[in-house]
Amino acid sequence: MIIDTVTPPKQPAENLPITIDFTANLPAAGTVTDCVVTSRIAETGVDSTATIINGARTISSPNVTQFVHAGTNGQNHIVTFHATFSDTRQIDDEVYLPIVEF
Repeated sequence: MIIDTVTPPKQPAENLPITIDFTANLPAAGTVTDCVVTSRIAETGVDSTATIINGARTISSPNVTQFVHAGTNGQNHIVTFHATFSDTRQIDDEVYLPIVEF
């Protein structure tokens, strides 16, 4: 489920963090124990993880931060945060990432 949009749009040369706060989905006293972050081109569904995702994600429960970089002017990506909680539940939160050269 897309929960947010990066605004203003990211420029191709920028390296920016995206942070997801999982507080609303965590069980009482629960934590985020793992998170896999991927991306895909919104219009085609083609995987863009190798291009867009920059380095390892950082977990500081309830927050997960991932840097994104590169991209092609005019493309839109969906960045998916697949989180696992301490009670073994899993959830996907997604962010819409437009790429625009200003």
